[in-house]
Amino acid sequence: TGVQTCALPISSTCCTEGVDASSCSGKVTDETCEISCVQGYTGDAVTKTCDSDGSFSGGSSSCIANACETGLPPHASIDTADCQGKTTAQTCTVGCSQGYTGDATIYVCGNLGAFSPSSGPSMGLDACSANECDATTLPTVPGINTANCLGTVTSQECTIECEPGYTAVGGSTATCSPSGGFDHSDRKSVV
Repeated sequence: TGVQTCALPISSTCCTEGVDASSCSGKVTDETCEISCVQGYTGDAVTKTCDSDGSFSGGSSSCIANACETGLPPHASIDTADCQGKTTAQTCTVGCSQGYTGDATIYVCGNLGAFSPSSGPSMGLDACSANECDATTLPTVPGINTANCLGTVTSQECTIECEPGYTAVGGSTATCSPSGGFDHSDRKSVV
């Protein structure tokens, strides 16, 4: 039948995403080539042989995308949960955690196992601003002064004081929680 040039062994039945079959280009009858995984994918290399019918024979290749484990901003104000378990070439949204406000950024899992923004700069520590807590969630009993708590933002503490002539009973601090309200133990002021 003569010498045949084989077509590249990339089809739905042969190869998967992340496979490099470039060394098989232009192979003719009885020549061999190696199919391997591109950077960012893991799998065993497979040798293919160009057969006289113009097709390749040999084992099938399977390349699995590698997981990304680095490159995300590590600050509590930044939510990276959408990126858990992402692998090479997959994208995820990195935004602000509950209690913070800012713009989200799309990150992509690169072929070296690290995330990077798909466009623009990485989210820095100043990307998400802490939200101000709702002052109506502070105690409102007579003799309590919560003025120190006005303007308190997520994760900050403030001091609850007694008005002159009152004595403190209970906790003296309140913490602005990510939900937007203050966490505090009941503070009372008695005459």
